[in-house]
Amino acid sequence: MTVIGDRPNVARAWAEFAVETRFDDLPADAVHRMKRSLLDCLGVGIIGSQAPSSRAVLSWLREQGGTEEATVLPGGFRTTASNAAYAFGTYVHATELAESFTRATMHAGNAVPPAALAVAEKAGASGRELLAALVVGYEISIRSGLSVRVHPDSPTFAAKDETRTSIIPLFHPVPTFGVYGATAAAGRLLGLTVDEMKHALTMSTAMTPAVGLIRSFMDGGLVKDLYQGFSNSTAVTYAEMAAHGVTGPADVHDHYTVLVEDYEPSLLLRNLGSEYLVSSGGLHFKLHQTAGMTQSAADAMLDALEGQPAIRPEDVAEIVVETNHRGTRPMMTDPDPRTGVAAKVSVPYVTAAVLAYHDELADDPYFLDLYTDDKVDDAPRRALSQRVRIVGSDDLERGFEQEWPMRFGSNVEIRLRGGRSLHGTAEIWSVSANLPDEKVVEKFAHLTRRVLPSADVEAASAAVFGLDGDGTVADVVRLLTA
Repeated sequence: MTVIGDRPNVARAWAEFAVETRFDDLPADAVHRMKRSLLDCLGVGIIGSQAPSSRAVLSWLREQGGTEEATVLPGGFRTTASNAAYAFGTYVHATELAESFTRATMHAGNAVPPAALAVAEKAGASGRELLAALVVGYEISIRSGLSVRVHPDSPTFAAKDETRTSIIPLFHPVPTFGVYGATAAAGRLLGLTVDEMKHALTMSTAMTPAVGLIRSFMDGGLVKDLYQGFSNSTAVTYAEMAAHGVTGPADVHDHYTVLVEDYEPSLLLRNLGSEYLVSSGGLHFKLHQTAGMTQSAADAMLDALEGQPAIRPEDVAEIVVETNHRGTRPMMTDPDPRTGVAAKVSVPYVTAAVLAYHDELADDPYFLDLYTDDKVDDAPRRALSQRVRIVGSDDLERGFEQEWPMRFGSNVEIRLRGGRSLHGTAEIWSVSANLPDEKVVEKFAHLTRRVLPSADVEAASAAVFGLDGDGTVADVVRLLTA
């Protein structure tokens, strides 16, 4: 292994893994997981194309034009691979519905597939090549996230304290570190050599020191949705630059140390190529359009309300939400978010909205209509959000940050004005991390039919699951283009 001083050259090791890994050497469960992940990403991106931020990005990209290398789904606009990755990355991120390796704070489902899909179409790649690129991209992006969060030798990926002073709080970890996985996937599909791949990886380091500020969530700015599009576009751009001979720094080490002094270099390479984290049980699908700790709180509310007659917001004296300690932070406890973007991460908003609009959710299980302007401005719902109290739990914190498989749970108590209480509990990880294929297809079908009602979603699902056979990327794109 190439070393720099007394430490391994991570970029070089990543490059060798990304370029030299053969499809036939990949474990079957890792390949199958990538089919599921790709199908989920496609559905999420297609529904995400309807978001205000997505429409704005598409409008801007149409003005840019560009060589027709890749298709922006679902509308069929063709542009450069870099622009297509920008668009679809934004679409996927806008929904807060993409899968995550939560212990790494890495939404791998929007960090890697948009770049890989765009370059695969440009390169005329086979389905097998796309799947292999996704595997190497996911493995690198997940390890990137783990290195800034967990203890190096922990068999459970136990997390470090995120309030430690050695970590800069104002950065968005998914595009900031997930760019490595996207670059690896794009570079592989472009056929980069090991040397070129190494330079592509370190160039993406040089150009993305930190993407965005967490405060954008609280402010509700649409720019939050563009972070992932920018990162995917950067990955494609510098993979292409490397193919033209542009070189980057020596390694990725300085990128980490400037942001996280005590990052763990060993985790960047831990069992790379022998242990496939995509099939470790760490990835989980999103069951609702929610962010952060609102996910399990929403399910606990649904559990409490199941089988109950309709409850009006004014009939509720208080809602008590018990969650892990991350759920008590200011970003997630704002009772009066100003926009739908900010509402997705607000535990008070989501719990109050699940109760206020519970009758609508039977037809809207993924919460696609929970953040409209009228709901954000609704006075009874806003008043109920002020009566949501959030309590941190040491037990839920241990499950979320220390145990493996991790537990991601919440408990709620809805205290009614007449003195009666309703109780609900949820542990979403065991469900969402082990979602069966038919449920992944069900989510994909529900999301895509809203935008492409005449599309053959069964054929599209079959095409994705057949990518390791004779299926091609072009087949999938054709079936999902309006």
